Amino acid sequence: MAEPARSVDAAHLDELIGQFASAQWIDRKRAAEQLVHLATQLPGTGSEFASLARRLVQGVVEPSTVDARATCHETLARLGRGALPFVLERFDQRSGAGRRALVDLIGTLGGADEVLLLGGLLQDAAEDANVRAAAATGLGEIGGDAAQRCLVAMLREAGEVLRLFVLDGLRQSRARLALATIEPYLEDPLTCRCGVALLGSSRDPAALGVLGGLCVHRSAGVRAEAVKAAAALWADLAGEESDGDATARLALPASAWSGVYELFDDRDAAVSRAAITLAVRARDVGALSRLMPLVADPWVAERAVVLVSRLGCVASEPLERALAAGDLATTGAALTLIGGMRRSCVDPGLAQGVIRYLEHEDPTIAAAAIEAVRRLELHEAIGSLFRRCADDGALGEQAASAIVDVAREAPQAARRELDELLHRAWPQEGPRASHLCRIVCQLDLRDHLPDLLALARSRDVAVRLAAVQGLGLLGGAHEGISVLTLALADEDMQVRAAACRSLGALGAQEACEPLLSATLDHHASVRAAAVQALVLFDNVVARNRYREIALEDPSPTVIVYAVAGLARSGREEDLSLLMSLCSATDVEVTKAAARALAYHTPHRATAALIGLFGHDRWDVRRAAALALARRGDRTALEPLRRVSQAEPDALVQQALSEAIASLEKARASA
Repeated sequence: MAEPARSVDAAHLDELIGQFASAQWIDRKRAAEQLVHLATQLPGTGSEFASLARRLVQGVVEPSTVDARATCHETLARLGRGALPFVLERFDQRSGAGRRALVDLIGTLGGADEVLLLGGLLQDAAEDANVRAAAATGLGEIGGDAAQRCLVAMLREAGEVLRLFVLDGLRQSRARLALATIEPYLEDPLTCRCGVALLGSSRDPAALGVLGGLCVHRSAGVRAEAVKAAAALWADLAGEESDGDATARLALPASAWSGVYELFDDRDAAVSRAAITLAVRARDVGALSRLMPLVADPWVAERAVVLVSRLGCVASEPLERALAAGDLATTGAALTLIGGMRRSCVDPGLAQGVIRYLEHEDPTIAAAAIEAVRRLELHEAIGSLFRRCADDGALGEQAASAIVDVAREAPQAARRELDELLHRAWPQEGPRASHLCRIVCQLDLRDHLPDLLALARSRDVAVRLAAVQGLGLLGGAHEGISVLTLALADEDMQVRAAACRSLGALGAQEACEPLLSATLDHHASVRAAAVQALVLFDNVVARNRYREIALEDPSPTVIVYAVAGLARSGREEDLSLLMSLCSATDVEVTKAAARALAYHTPHRATAALIGLFGHDRWDVRRAAALALARRGDRTALEPLRRVSQAEPDALVQQALSEAIASLEKARASA
């Protein structure tokens, strides 16, 4: 049966269009959104849509305020080409002031079919000058060869003001004009900026030389336009070439760079980014010193690092000078950029310059130096990084991580140096002790297992925690298992929880009994970690405890882990429990029950999952769909199809589609 046509309430329509004249931008925006939504519900060829479109066109031609006209224009633009016939209808009937607004709309909504109309208006000397200007702008919006031919044909015939609109239309359509055609317009201050922009789309290498001269033009606006055009032209000319080939073939005059540098920090982001991009493409070494004060901006920092990477060894000298300057901001920027260099381009002098700053008193400078050392894998810095591990907080952690990254790729001599440092007496408290735990575990230095075992009994809670976490990273059976078992009774709940997780990671069956005791801990995070570890063992004895937890534990997080442990039991009583948990008050528990039901074979599990599609939460319905797909029960196929027709959520719809496809495939192969 065909869907009944929707109708537009005239009073509501009047109210919305009336809001277009509101002084508040948010009111105008909200009304426009509602009107566009309303229009999408109407058939594009119906009388209701026609009435709405005509009202909006009327609002453009005879607006109550300037804001109302702009909002009507914007709304018609969002309605798209379907509104164009009503604009053309009114255009054929109208003359006078509203004619310019209608031509603007034709340019916004039109396509190749409207080029002839706009071209005729542009060439009609008897037409109003504003209408001709709007036609030139509209042809630029439509673009394409036919529109560009109309605009080029008018270049010599148009008067001074109209010529400006014609040039702007050509700029907007990115017309590709010969350099000789553009050059005359670079002399006139009125047309210079449009001419410069056209150079950017000319695809003529010779235009780079012209743009280079304009980069130091006396007018700031022309300089900005020249830099944007040069960046666009370089990108067009480079094409599919490698960056190195393009740089060798293309060139900007040396005199142009002073103008480019001045625009690195222009208030217009499009101008500053074009200038920086141009310097990066050209591999201009002189840009480095100008970029350093700006690297606090992440975008600039990223481009500056690319420039340093492309310059290679050429960047070493200016960066070394920047390091020696002593200014903190410049030093930090230089360290950031040095980290982007290739290791082969960092000479010993520059490397030592970076290493000196590892122990700088300013944490920002020290952090930048550590990052540079890590990226460059300067194994000569291991000793300085080791001393920096004594720092509390982020700086010490960064130094420890850098040691791990550097040592993994370091030559044997550097590994011996690290080994000698680690064989010294370990501190029993403080940040360095914690960081040493991380280093030996991440590098799998099993010779230092006795040191870890000793730190697991430290008086410093942070050190005990790091040692307990580290013992879980050293895989396999070792004497750390007994230490971790003792740590389950630690006074600090974070240490107890970490001990549970480490025991689970080691997979030691003898840890099951202590972990079962830990499921009675008074702190929920410890109980959750203990249950999570036990589930990894798939211990049969623990399943009775999972049922107790699911029925009695006050923490939903602990229950979620326990439910996961019941997923593969295959026992009837566990299935009944999981089905009852599908109506739990906590959503996460309900989702966990749905995931667990995927592994129980009786048909009752399928029925319970289908029942979850009545849940008001989308994520519960999605979990049910995913579980049914995993079960492979083909009897769920028809219920899933029915649910899919009424499901409002896109993510759930996607899961349903995948489940239906999976079950259809299973049925076809049966």
